[in-house]
Amino acid sequence: DVCTRCRKVISDSRIAAELIDAHGRAFKFRTAGCMAKFLKANPADQADSLFATDFPTGRLVKISAVKFVPRMMGEGPDRARDYVAYYADAGAADAAQRAGSTPVDWQRVLADATAE
Repeated sequence: DVCTRCRKVISDSRIAAELIDAHGRAFKFRTAGCMAKFLKANPADQADSLFATDFPTGRLVKISAVKFVPRMMGEGPDRARDYVAYYADAGAADAAQRAGSTPVDWQRVLADATAE
């Protein structure tokens, strides 16, 4: 699969995200950050149809049920800050401590996104 926004291959499904539109079509994203940037550029009321992959389990969960841990991802010129989703608060707190960051909710991820 390729990301709906950036067209890059979704190489790690543990950090992927998904949007289901009103017609039941799935739009897949490489990361939650990529989905947030897509929504900034293409505003839509899809709050109930947004999902992120829980990093430890690999299961898609509603975006409102997860905490995101900001961290640097990628290699070389593609290296950028993005987010890893955790369904369990304890898992998010532990991952954030290791990454030297603080867990955030979806509204913060969306607010920090820039439309491209």
